[in-house]
Amino acid sequence: GETARQIIRDHLGLSLEQHQQLARLAVLVVDWNSRINLISRKDCTTEVVFGRHILPSLAPCGMTKDDTQRIFPAPSSDNQQVSSFQVVDVGTGGGFPGLPL
Repeated sequence: GETARQIIRDHLGLSLEQHQQLARLAVLVVDWNSRINLISRKDCTTEVVFGRHILPSLAPCGMTKDDTQRIFPAPSSDNQQVSSFQVVDVGTGGGFPGLPL
């Protein structure tokens, strides 16, 4: 609900326009879900879409350089640090995580 929206706004560094686009995505998912079953129909509200689908999809955006060093340490024979990483979306179901990313 509101906590998910606050995290997206305040902790992921997204612009107001990006936040508005994600809010519109949540509305569209709820609307289309009744027609073609994109996600579970149980409790399909904009708040649920934000909290269970959009926010988890954006989790990689909140990773810092320190996080990447901890998760993807440089090989012991190589002193170079990981400066970037790529995210692969294998099989976007219902548009998540692909659309928010």
